[in-house]
Amino acid sequence: MTGMEPAIPDLLGLHADYRTHSLVRGATARVRRLRPIAWHQPNRAHELCFPFNQRQLLIGWRSLFFKEGEYRPDPKQSAQWNRGAYLVEGLGHCSMCHTAINAFGGNVTSKSFEGGLIPIQNWYAPSLTSNREAGLGDWSIDDIVGLLHAGVS
Repeated sequence: MTGMEPAIPDLLGLHADYRTHSLVRGATARVRRLRPIAWHQPNRAHELCFPFNQRQLLIGWRSLFFKEGEYRPDPKQSAQWNRGAYLVEGLGHCSMCHTAINAFGGNVTSKSFEGGLIPIQNWYAPSLTSNREAGLGDWSIDDIVGLLHAGVS
């Protein structure tokens, strides 16, 4: 643990650490080249409610749901498929919002990408499956690309 985990651990992609080491090294180098800001703001006490204010619970969550490792391409799939899997499972960690979660905050893998309710925020992330009723089945590739660029549909 780095001590920087958020209240809902997977919001920064901790569910499956599929980011490549070269990507992380490159991002770290870019951040280190930035000039620091000139002003300082004192730290505030957090305002999280129970159970999110219990940092020790992250140890249990990580032992149950964190999968350490770098993304390994599936040799049976195309390069395009593997690139998509890397973006969806690693950098985008799309399953965190678009998959139902259990009582402990872990994904219900049998419902992968079928949509999920974001706890506390009362927000529903829709299905990303090909289901024509609730998923992306009727979307064109241009519509999907537009969503990924703009962040809204």
